[in-house]
Amino acid sequence: MKLRRASPLLLLLLPCLRVRAADAKISEIDFVGNRTEERILRRRIPFAEGDTLHDGDLSAARKALFEMRLFKQVFVSSSTAADGGARVQVVVDDGWYLVPFPFYVSGSGGSRGGMVLSERNVLRQAEGLTGMGFFGSSGGRGSLWTSWEGWSAEASYGRSEFVERSYADGGFTASAGFHRPLDENDFSRFGIVTGLHEKTVGEGAFALGFPRRNGVTLRGGWEPYRVRYENALGPTPDDGGRLDRTFVEVRTGFLDREGFGDLGALLGFGLADLEERLKPLAVPKTQFGSGLTVRRGDNWTGSGKSYTTEIINSRLARSWGGQNKLSLSASAGAGENLPNSLEIATGRDLGLMGQYAREFRGREAAAATLSYSRPFRLTHRGVWQGIVFAEAARAWDGEQRTKEGVGASFYYRFWRFPLPFGFTVTRSLDDHNTQVSAAVGGRF
Repeated sequence: MKLRRASPLLLLLLPCLRVRAADAKISEIDFVGNRTEERILRRRIPFAEGDTLHDGDLSAARKALFEMRLFKQVFVSSSTAADGGARVQVVVDDGWYLVPFPFYVSGSGGSRGGMVLSERNVLRQAEGLTGMGFFGSSGGRGSLWTSWEGWSAEASYGRSEFVERSYADGGFTASAGFHRPLDENDFSRFGIVTGLHEKTVGEGAFALGFPRRNGVTLRGGWEPYRVRYENALGPTPDDGGRLDRTFVEVRTGFLDREGFGDLGALLGFGLADLEERLKPLAVPKTQFGSGLTVRRGDNWTGSGKSYTTEIINSRLARSWGGQNKLSLSASAGAGENLPNSLEIATGRDLGLMGQYAREFRGREAAAATLSYSRPFRLTHRGVWQGIVFAEAARAWDGEQRTKEGVGASFYYRFWRFPLPFGFTVTRSLDDHNTQVSAAVGGRF
């Protein structure tokens, strides 16, 4: 008889059940406590009936189920079956959620806020659906994202309006996103302004993500991109109009896309590995990830100009002791026939951690960030975390221009509250300018 709910006593005893014959054939696999369809869980674990059960398979199965971010408890054990083979029992405590979540960010560029509505496993398929909308002083954005069995689909579009300045040293107003440009009230301190115009950008994404294969994820789609300039003083860029493009993104290793976290943590889902998070690492751990994004604009994509960009990024991280981590991130990009607005930017495209009033752009660019993070206190409730970083980026467009900065973040994150809250300070070494931002759900 198959149980639909695991008893508390069983959950306590299962960690002790680790008895099995070495390299025995798997006679049966029982799933206990699951609300999610069993066939979904079977596709996640790395073995099936008839396979040989090797050392490490049980821990690999636990890890695979952890990564679903859907369970409060996960136990995988084995014992000897009646026929002498191995009987594997998978005990999980999963559920579903539909969570509305407001967020707010405030910093040197003004304030912005919005709402996230997220559901998970309502249909018992381990599916996810997230809708989001947010607005600031310079515009807003809406998006819809869904995932199922490793597949994902995304639709988003946003519009921003801001005043962009170009400077005699080749600098530009940093892409404003949905807040006021950081140089709006302080631009004279950065040098001579050679051009000024009101800029409106409409951009979005319609994308499809494919299931991971051999540690590689693939995503691709179409990105509408529209630019308009008005009320210009000085030279006006000649790339106004449609610059729509297609893109392909390949990622490998632990370099995952950033998001708004797992809102199911509010209900305890995704916390099945909490005890592991609190333990000091027995041995140091090294992680590496890399990614490549290629974009192409042409007549057939809806663009008024033909151009190509390629950006590669990577990250190497070393963790030790009480979750201390030293990370080195690097990125580089190159383009051909790039419109002015889509030249590779030191801030927007290369993933710098800091917040800067200005950026440099070029047909080629590269950047590196070295950061050290340390948890000051880890408890079952949450973590106090500190980060310090130093970084530099360089852009080439006939001549070389460099952006350099240092900074620090300090924040607190509840395990059951997926978005951190705290503050970040960035010092731009080339502009001799300091920016401070405080946020719930900001980038830390």
